[in-house]
Amino acid sequence: MKLTDEIFREICNHKNPGMFVHGEAKCWERGWMDTADIFLFLDVIYSITRGSFGNPPDVLELGTSDGTSSLAFLKALSEMDGPPMDTVDISNNQDLASQMVQHFELKRWWNNHIKTTADFFSHNQRMYDIILIDADHTYKGALSDFNNSLRFLKQDGIIMIHDAFMHSAGHEAGCGKLVHEILKDPNYSSFVSTIPHCVLLVQRKEDILRHFPNE
Repeated sequence: MKLTDEIFREICNHKNPGMFVHGEAKCWERGWMDTADIFLFLDVIYSITRGSFGNPPDVLELGTSDGTSSLAFLKALSEMDGPPMDTVDISNNQDLASQMVQHFELKRWWNNHIKTTADFFSHNQRMYDIILIDADHTYKGALSDFNNSLRFLKQDGIIMIHDAFMHSAGHEAGCGKLVHEILKDPNYSSFVSTIPHCVLLVQRKEDILRHFPNE
């Protein structure tokens, strides 16, 4: 794994001290954290950040939460001596994210914005190679984040939508509806990574076709 077992163990301990008993990881138990999802998802993030671009990428994460996915981006960027990433979340209760970033000495690569994604985009002037959408999981919120992300996505950039099959609580519409629309849209090349909760990887088809010679 690119994200070592030691780092993952540290994430578990920061989230819930005492998760390890006699060397065994209690966090592998379903109920606190679906590790099949998060462990593979972190590796997807890390691998795309490290290997998809010629230069260190500019990264935006919508939905910081506790900083677990941020850590995967930050680790890759730190190894590449890349530019700081931007993370956005409306919550000002992100002590755990800050603790993990500080613990792994990654603060140099972390610009955290405590505001709504709409407010962030209204003032943003930076373009990004990678954008992770993991904020408002309603259809309206996810669609707004996707459309705004397209405005600030560089040529050949990648958008990632986490929880690709998730519906908003109590409603049929959610990320899943948006993902279904994107998968059917001929303007995009998209792929759903089949891990629990799933992540959709999206690129503009015109960006991909630009690299192939005309017949």
